[in-house]
This record gives sequence, C-alpha cells and structure tokens, in this order.
Amino acid sequence: MTQPPDDASTVLDGIVYLLHFTRPYKHAKHYTGWTSDLDARLAEHAAGRGARLL
Repeated sequence: MTQPPDDASTVLDGIVYLLHFTRPYKHAKHYTGWTSDLDARLAEHAAGRGARLL
C-alpha cells in the first residue's frame, strides 16, 4: 500500500459516520461513510442522492 506524503496538505477534516438499518437490506445491516458536512450528507441520503444502498 502506498503511503501519502508526510505533509499538512494531505490532512482532511471530516466525519466518519455509521448508519444502522432497522431492517437489514439483503446482507447489509450498516453503512459507513465519510463527509466534511454531516448535515448536508444526511440530507443527500434522505433525498435519494447518496449511495445506492441507501
């Protein structure tokens, strides 16, 4: 695996989030994602403009 350069320009601020499905979708019980704006990303998921799994 290639390591990123060791400088401040490679640092990304954001949030890793975990969604739990009340009813599993096929094999999936959870979805993980990353975003720099959680409210906006959750709104995208709710509007159907996110991962196909959701």
